[in-house]
This record gives sequence, C-alpha cells and structure tokens, in this order.
Amino acid sequence: MITLRPQEADKTSTSSGISTSTEPRGNLWNRFWFAEMPAFNFALFRTILGLLALIWFVTLIPDFNVFFGDGSLAIDRVPGRGTFTIFSLFESEIFLWVGLALGHLASLSLLFGKLTRLGGPVLAVIIASVMAENRMLWNAGDDLLQTFALLFGIYCLLTPSSDLDTSLRIAPTTSLATGRLWLFQLIKIQMTVVYLIAFLAKIPGSMWRDGTATMVVFRLETMERFYTPAWLETNFVVGNITTWSALALEGALPFLLWNRKTRPYAIGAAVIFHIAIDWSLYIGLFSWIMILGLTAFLGPSFAVHAQTAKNKLIRGI
Repeated sequence: MITLRPQEADKTSTSSGISTSTEPRGNLWNRFWFAEMPAFNFALFRTILGLLALIWFVTLIPDFNVFFGDGSLAIDRVPGRGTFTIFSLFESEIFLWVGLALGHLASLSLLFGKLTRLGGPVLAVIIASVMAENRMLWNAGDDLLQTFALLFGIYCLLTPSSDLDTSLRIAPTTSLATGRLWLFQLIKIQMTVVYLIAFLAKIPGSMWRDGTATMVVFRLETMERFYTPAWLETNFVVGNITTWSALALEGALPFLLWNRKTRPYAIGAAVIFHIAIDWSLYIGLFSWIMILGLTAFLGPSFAVHAQTAKNKLIRGI
C-alpha cells in the first residue's frame, strides 16, 4: 500500500479539484482560485484567443481609415469617461497603423505560443485602445473579446513566461508549473453573467414570451449570413419551439455549466446554439468568442479525451 505524507495528500487533492472528507473547509477557497492550471486547457484557450484576435484585426484593415483615421466617422471622445487609449499619446495617424501592426504581432504571439508574457498584455492594450477610438462599431462579442484579452493580459504579467508558451502538443496530464486556475474561474463567472443577463433581458420582450422572436430573426435579410429554410420564418410551431428553447437554454446554462454531471451536455448544447446563431446571422465573431469562453469550463480530463480521439483518428487514417 502506498501512503502519502500530509503535504503530498493535500497537494493531490488540490490539483485534482476533488474535495475529501478530511479537507478543511478553508481549502475550498484555495482550490477554487489557486488549483493547478491544466497546461493543455491553457494552451487551447491561448491559441483560440490569438486566432480570434488575429481575425478581428484583419477584418479592420479594409475600412481602418474610414473608422479610425483623421477624417473618420468616429465621435470625439469625452475625456475621463471610459476612453483609455494609447493612441491619445500620439497625434499622427500613422501610429494607428503601428498599433494595428502590433495587434497582429501580439495575436500571432498567442497563436504560436511565443513570447506570450509580452504578447498578452500588448494585445489587451491594443484591443482596448482601438475600441476606445470609435465606440460606434462594436457589439457584445467585441466587448467580451476585450474582457478576455484584459484578463489574459493580467494573467500573463503574473505568470512566468516559460509556462505561458506551453505547446498544445504537451502531455495531456501536465499542469503549468506555476500557473493557477483563477484565470479560468474569472472567465467562468463572466460567462455566467453574460448568459444570465441575456436571459433576463429577453423576458420582458413580448416576442420572446409569445414564441415568435426567432421567426423575426430569420426574416432579417440584411443580417443573413447563410441560407436558412423559408419555413423557419413562417411555421409558428417551429418558431415557438426554437424561441422558447433558446430562452430556456440561456436561463439554464448559468446553472448547468457549474454542475459537473451536466457540464459536458451544457457545453455541447451551448456550442451548437452559438454555431446556429453564427450560421443564420452576420454578427461578427460573437458566437466564436462565446465558444472561446466555454473552453474555460473544460475539465483536466478533456485533454486526455482529446488525445485519445486524436490517436484513434491517426490510426484510422
């Protein structure tokens, strides 16, 4: 029989996130915020964040001067009212393009896991600065991307760079040597608030209560991304089902995502839900940024399952 010293037993309980009957209640706080960060999960989040940020910056290029240049349509900023931007330190329009280039480089840093401790904070500052330059352009997805970049940037400043550059190819059971779980826990709380507010905001709407909201959405031809069947716009039975299902899902997700037994099903349902939204509506990267936030709920075992699926796929090929 193998026995562990008290210190080792406590460490084992902390890293696994499984409470034992002999564990002091005070340790629950430490386990929630400061359990070890799974290296694969962190690398997955960092990679997707870098990819989405890169796409976000690339989409700004064609109309960058129109929306951010000296003669842009942007409303003048009101000093001291949530308008932090590094570009206010420089007068020339060329620095806007320099900032855009730095945003691309910072995104690539996260995408490939190189110099992440530098790239993370730079990405957070550039995204916040660009958004402050013209507040008319953004939707909830852009705001959420800014929040994720800010949290990630702070995490990078507090975690050694050797951990932050962890590759997706590392062993599935590896943990960051000094990284802690508080980044993912803050993102989980943020996602919970997003779903809860979205649910509460829909309740007063008469179209959500009478089951016709999604039918109206499918009729928004100017926002249609891909083809959707015409009967989705006219069939009241289907409209009632899709409307109330969407409402029920958003209301349930804040609870289902925190329950270990229901979490896998909740994540799967939420991913399908957001892909359906992205298919039918042209709303930028909103759905994919929400899916990025859902990766924070993936447990340490996800890396093992992902590696197993990868090996089976390789053998099948």
